[in-house]
Amino acid sequence: MRGLILCDVDKTIQDHLGFVNAVALFAQIAEMIEKGWVIGVNSDTSRKRLVTIMERFGFNGPMISERGQIVSIGKKAPIIFDAKMNKVFTEMEQSLVFLLMSKFGEKAIVSPVYDYPEDSSTVEKVDKKVYPHIVCYFTRECSFSFSVLNDYQGQDPIDNEFFIRFVDALQEFLDKKEKNELAVEYYSKSSFVQIISKTAYKGSPVEMLLKHYGQDRLFMIGDCRFDDLKNDKVVQCAVGNADDDYKRRCAFVAEDETAAGAFQCLQWIDENF
Repeated sequence: MRGLILCDVDKTIQDHLGFVNAVALFAQIAEMIEKGWVIGVNSDTSRKRLVTIMERFGFNGPMISERGQIVSIGKKAPIIFDAKMNKVFTEMEQSLVFLLMSKFGEKAIVSPVYDYPEDSSTVEKVDKKVYPHIVCYFTRECSFSFSVLNDYQGQDPIDNEFFIRFVDALQEFLDKKEKNELAVEYYSKSSFVQIISKTAYKGSPVEMLLKHYGQDRLFMIGDCRFDDLKNDKVVQCAVGNADDDYKRRCAFVAEDETAAGAFQCLQWIDENF
């Protein structure tokens, strides 16, 4: 085995709509796997969605989902790092659906999704172009995610009145449930919102993975601060579109963005280690 590499997904090996801007990435992955590299994913997204990502890119390594909270290796049952957190989200699901339907049911379409991964193809299935439209992905095990679709007309979603009301409703829900350990997260220029543990971080499984694969280091390719695994045994790499703060923490920074940048990161790793 040459080494272990983990890749973030959105805005790293593909853009937020799933577009890959460098088909050479697929060949690079296959070539490195032939050489003995083990390559997997480390993402905030759901295990259900990552299964399709693993197949699409031909990865052969571990699958880490929901910001380090769940680890899947081969055909073994997934390891949930915090079983209590899994129980918390299971218990909240029904009451959250009721809240959203009662609070927004007359003002928007509310679509709970249980069977499809949280990606653009699912949005296309449920989006009837009648806005606002809240897509609720109940496909995760230790977090919730939502797409707040609206006719933003060039406005940043986080400045939109309906988006703000939705975020406030989620925070009010957590406050009433006294779930101080959870956070509502959203980002500029994105209609995506998630509820996730404040202590969740992608570096949680590092030591377990190093022991499992018999390695003394691993490589992480990403685009933002959440991809910093905060471990001296990790060699951090960044795609060209990564946040400046994350780039400063990396041993290698690609010139190109998303998949083309991930391709350059893999080349650098293969040539230098």
